[in-house]
Amino acid sequence: MKFIHTADVHLDRCFSGSGMPVGFGNRRRQSLRDVFQGIIRRAGEWPADALIIAGDLFDSDRVSRDTVAFLMTEFKSILHVPIFITPGNHDPMVPDSPYALESWPGNVTIFGKPEWESVKLASGQGTIHGFGFDGPKISRNPFGQLLIDAAQKDAVHIAVGHGSELGHQPPDKAEYAPFHAADAAVPGLDYLALGHFHSITEVSGEFTTTVYYSGSPEGLSFRETGPRHYLEVEIEDGKVEVTPVRSSQMVYTDETIECDAFESSQEVIETIRAIARDLEGRAIARIALVGACDPIIQNEIGLIYDSASIDFEHLRLVDETAPSEDYDELAREDTSLGNFTKALNSEISEMEDPGEKQMLVRARELGVAAFRQRAMEIRGLERG
Repeated sequence: MKFIHTADVHLDRCFSGSGMPVGFGNRRRQSLRDVFQGIIRRAGEWPADALIIAGDLFDSDRVSRDTVAFLMTEFKSILHVPIFITPGNHDPMVPDSPYALESWPGNVTIFGKPEWESVKLASGQGTIHGFGFDGPKISRNPFGQLLIDAAQKDAVHIAVGHGSELGHQPPDKAEYAPFHAADAAVPGLDYLALGHFHSITEVSGEFTTTVYYSGSPEGLSFRETGPRHYLEVEIEDGKVEVTPVRSSQMVYTDETIECDAFESSQEVIETIRAIARDLEGRAIARIALVGACDPIIQNEIGLIYDSASIDFEHLRLVDETAPSEDYDELAREDTSLGNFTKALNSEISEMEDPGEKQMLVRARELGVAAFRQRAMEIRGLERG
């Protein structure tokens, strides 16, 4: 038996409040569709014996009619492939959800109850077991309660669910339907397809069931950097083979570039462009420039951004450089410039608020430049 396991697609995600430009959200929502369409087509062409979607197909109950029409078309295009969906905490089975309101094609099964339901594949290849969230917080947690008939344990059994395996819970991820893998990996279960954690995660332990989170097939934020995947799974004679398949079209990256050794803006531009080339995708980058930097380069931050950003889907350039100036030595001078620098040094050392401290650092930098009658761009802390 062979099947595709994916989860956490988050169709129709808003992407608002992310500091991105107008139009970025539309492009990101389209990329989620494109990625999911690619998974659908692979399921049809392989062909997979089943397509399993382990929760959060939608980002919320705010689903456009156009997205529903898109899914109807795609699901109908692979009528020969059974599709199994478990609603998650973002897209629970509630009365006004698309899962409840729409008439889905006959090859689509939605596990809409917080209890295990079982569906035997018409092909005789095996049985799919699943449950779904009935609200943003599931009313009861079915993990650990699946029972497989001893008479059927020689067949292939796959379970699908959405929740938090406590042994692998990321520190910044909220717990939903928490469980321990040892309790969920019940006897006779070959594979447990999970959703909720957005990185590929194999959960191993003292049990025979193969347990995986597929991760999200497309990165959704700077917390999800690097290429993303779905899983192709093959089960034969009791052996389970799991193959991650890269699916992401847009790739997030969060980088820091040390600028101490650069002598011109061209070196900075080339270093930034190399990041885009290495990602092998439409890059969404947040790049911090740090280190003691020649004022010649600092004055060209705008040029650097304009020249390098064309290689990215989106570039957020954060200027955290400091002038290559010894302000402690300068403060020891018995001059007006020395006294100015000494006063700013004192204020900076006593300031606890990071934002205010950064503004004082900028004021010192600009003040020294003004004393020396040196032109300097009044630049923002961030571009893009």
